[in-house]
Amino acid sequence: MPPIHPLLNGRMVLGDVPLVFYLLAGYVAMLAAWRNPWIFLPLTMLFWGIAIITKAQTLPFWMAALILPIVVALFKHSWRTVIFLSIALIGSWMVSQGLIALQASLLREISLSRPPLEGLYQVIAIVPSEYARRSALVVILYSGLPTLTALAYFSWRYIKNFPSLNMGDGHQVVLLSMLVFSGSWFIWFVLLSSGGPRYLATPGFVASIFVSALFCDFTGGFRIKNTILRAAHFLQLKDRSAAALRAVFTVILVGPMVIITCMWSYPAYFSTDDSLAQVTTYLNAYTPSGSLVETYESEIYPFLERPYHYPPDQVYIQLMYRYLQDPHHPIMYDPLAAGPDYLVVGGTAAAWRLYDEAVAGDEFKLVKEFPRYLVYQRQR
Repeated sequence: MPPIHPLLNGRMVLGDVPLVFYLLAGYVAMLAAWRNPWIFLPLTMLFWGIAIITKAQTLPFWMAALILPIVVALFKHSWRTVIFLSIALIGSWMVSQGLIALQASLLREISLSRPPLEGLYQVIAIVPSEYARRSALVVILYSGLPTLTALAYFSWRYIKNFPSLNMGDGHQVVLLSMLVFSGSWFIWFVLLSSGGPRYLATPGFVASIFVSALFCDFTGGFRIKNTILRAAHFLQLKDRSAAALRAVFTVILVGPMVIITCMWSYPAYFSTDDSLAQVTTYLNAYTPSGSLVETYESEIYPFLERPYHYPPDQVYIQLMYRYLQDPHHPIMYDPLAAGPDYLVVGGTAAAWRLYDEAVAGDEFKLVKEFPRYLVYQRQR
């Protein structure tokens, strides 16, 4: 699905891709810290400190990814690992708090105070909605089966090989931590999340290393031709070995995923639609300087040379509630309150029906239309 693809997700200018970058950079630094802790352990704390403030839901899974290896290391009497991970855990949290304080200091002339969000956990963290559970299962069916299989496979291997697990080996510790991080996030997605595909992007990317290792094992080192022939021999009752059964499983799992991925990715990669460049060029060149632009399309902001207004976070919670619970739930937001001169409606706002009432009235007039965006000018 496009929201899970790192490049397609990243062009929306959301927090998922930066989170993965800083998280994995922290793991790389942690691995290097086994050889040179004085340089790379501080880097680990810096990268993870940034990661856990990039997206709010990161913290519990990241903590689980460090606390569980600490417990295992304690059980194994790997004291160096216990010390390393404990310093990384505490230090990263302290860095995150320091960065928040630094931001407040640098932006002291700008008010960062926000009213408390109401209903956040009910639409993001703990969503018992039957619709959300069905959505999550559909996402897993279309995009998450290889990840689910790999996480289950390597969890079983870690449990099976627990007596010989060497917690003094940095590679083993980092892999275990990444497995716990992606596995716990994946479980949350299936059982408690809102079911949106984008929430599978982070664990899917982190777990891709396990997916690769799984298929490397099942294909004898990515021997594709041999894997297909072995699967065919199994179906023809010529080869009933475990290796042949794994080959069949690989073909059944990978084949449909390749087709689905190509179907979803082709329009995004080969489309000649340059609506984003067109709409930003129009706003920057053909609107008066200082015009305030109201839009819910986050990909526009980095290229916009005009002041803009983005609906508050509470609006997103209301939209999620309407999506998950009550299709008639009112959205308590007035697009005119900020005094916008222009209103841009793209795919996100259209999907949420956020500005439907505003553009249906007499306050805005459609002045420019692009394939993926509609530009409205306020009538004063």
